[in-house]
Amino acid sequence: MEDLLASRRSCRKFLDKQVGDEAVRKLVWAACQAPAGGNSPRWEVIVVRKSELKRQIMEVALRQEFIEEAGVVFVFVGGREFNVACAVENMLLMAHTLGLEGCVVGSFNREAVRKILGVPKEVKVNIVVPVGFPKVEEINPGKKFPEEVTHYEVYGSTRISKITLKKVIDEAVDKVGEFEYLLSLYIEKYGEESMEVYRLEEKYAAFVFRPFLSRISRLMRLLGYVEEAMKVDEVVREYNNERWRRLSNTGDINSASVVEHERRYSREVFPAAIRRVATRVAELLGN
Repeated sequence: MEDLLASRRSCRKFLDKQVGDEAVRKLVWAACQAPAGGNSPRWEVIVVRKSELKRQIMEVALRQEFIEEAGVVFVFVGGREFNVACAVENMLLMAHTLGLEGCVVGSFNREAVRKILGVPKEVKVNIVVPVGFPKVEEINPGKKFPEEVTHYEVYGSTRISKITLKKVIDEAVDKVGEFEYLLSLYIEKYGEESMEVYRLEEKYAAFVFRPFLSRISRLMRLLGYVEEAMKVDEVVREYNNERWRRLSNTGDINSASVVEHERRYSREVFPAAIRRVATRVAELLGN
């Protein structure tokens, strides 16, 4: 079970390959096995495999092309958010066991998806889950350590220490090296301007380096290094604000403007910030 949980990855590049009926049935079956309050889940799921419908959903979801590329797209509607979340996680774990992977998409125009799929007004459109055969090997983006999230008996009673901070920073530095290695491989295999290279850059900027820096900032604050944490926060804030501005202006996550932003932060700004804070923390810890 530990291997299953640790090896599941979110995938945003899919092979041009259909997901068969039996696999779809197993995926929906897994979702149905999820816990639900009162054993009364009220969510339903729309299975979308027609290319035109997938394309239309992609168009109203910041043009995230992997939605159209996926072998099947599941759109969860109705029910309580907690129950839907449990169902989606079950589905993603089953997908992983079948040699598939999926991705949770929350950034999309819900009213537009409602119209595309004919969902009644009284039924909430919750989440979009593309599933397919992964085109590239997805890496572990770096998950939180248990000590980062655990409180004992009462809130605020944690076991966060300087060792915890060092573990997170060391992993962040390793991720910088990992990205630089993968980037060279992807450029050689797919080409500098390929979508595969951009997806790698976007993944590390938005889903690897940014979360690591936020984790580092939080730990530094808890350990009393407030001034240093504020410097880290500023880098993340600038990234978030500019990313949102460009996405708002273009409505297209693959626009030249957004690509340029993710490229600069993945290759330059975030790696420099991580290395800088690693050096500073080493000084503070006397290493």
